[in-house]
Amino acid sequence: MRPRDTFGYVRALLARALGFGALLWILAEGHGAHPVLSGLVALAAAATSLALVPVATFRLRLPGLVRFVPWFLAESVQGGLDVAGLALRRSPSLEQGFVDYPLALVVPAARTFFASVVSLLPGTLAIELRPDGLRVHVLDVRQDPEARLRPLEKRVGAMFAGGEAR
Repeated sequence: MRPRDTFGYVRALLARALGFGALLWILAEGHGAHPVLSGLVALAAAATSLALVPVATFRLRLPGLVRFVPWFLAESVQGGLDVAGLALRRSPSLEQGFVDYPLALVVPAARTFFASVVSLLPGTLAIELRPDGLRVHVLDVRQDPEARLRPLEKRVGAMFAGGEAR
C-alpha cells in the first residue's frame, strides 16, 4: 500500500467511524454505553464497512451538494403536490409507462446516485440502470418525464468531481 493509499484508507476509516458513532448516539437517544466501548463498536463497524465497500473512487463537490439539497426538497414537494392532485381527481387520466432515459453521467457513483434519487421523486421509479441509460417507470408519460430528469442529472453531475455529462 502506497502512503497516499494509506492516507485515503485512514481518512475513510475515521470518517465512517464518526458516521457510525453518530448513528449509534442517535439510536441510543444520547444515552449510550461507555464512550470507549461505543468508539470501539463504531471503529469495528467502519472497518467492516470498508471491507465490504472499499474507499470511494469519487469526490463530492460541496457547492454542487449545497445547490442540490434545496432544489431536491422543492422538487419533492412539487412532485408530491402533483401526485396528490392526480389522486384526488374523480377520474385521473394517467398513461403509466416506461421511459428509457439516456444517461450522460460517466462517474459510476453519480449514475447510481441519480438512479436512487429518481426513485425518491414522486411519480417516478428507477427500474434498471444500464450502461447506456436508465429505465424509469412514470405515472404519466405524456408529461415529458425527460424534461424533469434532465435538470436532476445536471445537478447530480455538478455534485461529483468529473461527473459532468459526456
